[in-house]
Amino acid sequence: FTEHTGNRQFDLQLNRTFAPILDRAGMETIAATALPRMRTTTQITTLAQHLAERFESEGDTDAAWRLYELAAFYLGADDPRKHRFIDAMSAAFDEAHEGLALTRNAVPYRGGELTAMRWEAEPVHRAQAPAGTPHTLVMMNGFDGYAEEIIDFASHFPNRPFDIITFDGPGQGHTAAAGMPLEPEWEHPTDAVLDYFGVTSTAALGVSFGGYLVICHIAYLLAACLLQSPCINTCAGHIGIRQDGTPVTNGIQCRLDGIITESKLMSVFKIRAGMNDPFNNILLVRIQTHFSQLFLNNLHTSLFNILR
Repeated sequence: FTEHTGNRQFDLQLNRTFAPILDRAGMETIAATALPRMRTTTQITTLAQHLAERFESEGDTDAAWRLYELAAFYLGADDPRKHRFIDAMSAAFDEAHEGLALTRNAVPYRGGELTAMRWEAEPVHRAQAPAGTPHTLVMMNGFDGYAEEIIDFASHFPNRPFDIITFDGPGQGHTAAAGMPLEPEWEHPTDAVLDYFGVTSTAALGVSFGGYLVICHIAYLLAACLLQSPCINTCAGHIGIRQDGTPVTNGIQCRLDGIITESKLMSVFKIRAGMNDPFNNILLVRIQTHFSQLFLNNLHTSLFNILR
């Protein structure tokens, strides 16, 4: 993480966009001279637009789509440039990934559509998978990301034997831009996407707020999940349970090994997490039995109310 400006919010967005493209010609100079001078959202938008259009004209659509996403990031929903930049981002992304087994899909949902993407595994890699390997990995996006950004993570899974599916749920990315607000019952849009693709069993990876969204759906079809999310600490007091059934007040910062139950609310094994744990906020959770729906409703509704 590079502190370009000293403003943590600005630096987060600048790292998010520029880190993957610093190897392009001239980008090290821009990172050293232009980025430290960013003081307003208008400056960031202007720089991102300029660079996006430059890279697009040069045929580097892989850099262009990332910059168009940043150009749109700080604009209000009523700014016509926002939708123009988002459309340009999607077009550049599709061009950059042309020829791959990656499809963009519109999943019907409550009178609207959810933008979903599926990147299929190569048959030769799927055939080499050990027995029991999930055939699909669902990647849950964060609060302010787009499906393009999260599915681009698939490039970090070389020779993967599983398909990757991601989607913009209500309140996320393209779906938010279309006017569909966030909803706490995340199992509904997730079910719609899984049903659309005919998926009955899957693993899941949640990034940032997406880690919390994975928890919202974990009672249903997930065989395993990887959560990377500071949001987990927000609700840690709700889900930390000792083996004797008493709550853990400091949440999941302690290690819990073996089956943990309380009034049949949940049964989980091998949870390791917390700021003091070597894994930090990365949780590896494997479900043995289902969480109770009542417990999940209480959990995600209370957190949703806090965030709202």
